[in-house]
Amino acid sequence: MTRRPKPGRIACVVPFCKRTAPRDPNDDANAEIICGGHKRLVDSGLRRLHRRVCRKVEGLEVCRANLGLAKTLFGIERRVWAKMKEQAIERAAGIA
Repeated sequence: MTRRPKPGRIACVVPFCKRTAPRDPNDDANAEIICGGHKRLVDSGLRRLHRRVCRKVEGLEVCRANLGLAKTLFGIERRVWAKMKEQAIERAAGIA
């Protein structure tokens, strides 16, 4: 059974990992992180793609004209994050 992190901290998504990070007060309640040790297990190309998409999302002004682009970028970011999370968990467990 994994322990819950202290209030104001976010636990790594990999089961039984004890690493945590500070919670951003401006971020949503469902924030997730992959700690540095487990992030190294993810393919470097996937990490680069995630960072590139995140940079575009951060620099995007969401307005009526960019709404379609924003939805597309958020969808891509969610799918890439899910794949990174899956790889980190599988490789930490020695499955893949």
